[in-house]
Amino acid sequence: MKEIIINLIENESENTKLDFKLEQYPIQKGNSKKGEFLKDMCAFANLLSKEDKFIIIGVEEENGIAMGFKPIDELHDQASYQQFLNQYIEPEINFQYKEIIHQGNRLAYFRLFTNNKRPYLFKKEYKDIQPKGNQYRIGMGFVRTGTSTRELKRDDFEKIYSERFATKDRSKEVDFKISLGGF
Repeated sequence: MKEIIINLIENESENTKLDFKLEQYPIQKGNSKKGEFLKDMCAFANLLSKEDKFIIIGVEEENGIAMGFKPIDELHDQASYQQFLNQYIEPEINFQYKEIIHQGNRLAYFRLFTNNKRPYLFKKEYKDIQPKGNQYRIGMGFVRTGTSTRELKRDDFEKIYSERFATKDRSKEVDFKISLGGF
């Protein structure tokens, strides 16, 4: 995985499946930027792609290209992120949050994978503590388009459901009977 992350940093620019963040998402109580984490994770999980998606932390970017690094002092715990995410969004989003050392800098990355239970939506209202902060209603969802994030629209739901039901899983319908014997 380390090679993949280094390749993304050195050879890719921000796109539909990749985002660079300068600092870790704060999840401490009372922080006004916790909503950004919920929105970004929801948007990447709702992206209609079977490929892994990445948010790489500690990367200074300019026009979507990695230009430098801001090392992380203390890595947040994946369990804390998972708990916070599960509190507001359903179904559960599959991800891992890991540390990586690159050019002597302590960075981190979120890898979102196997999220095929779309749509991922807010099950509980979220409101930042600041008056003009993020506010998300029950049933709201987001999707990543290019290098930005937008709210899900009716057309997005139609695409999500048509993809989900396009190929039926028939693996449990097959029944094998083996018999040994003569004619």
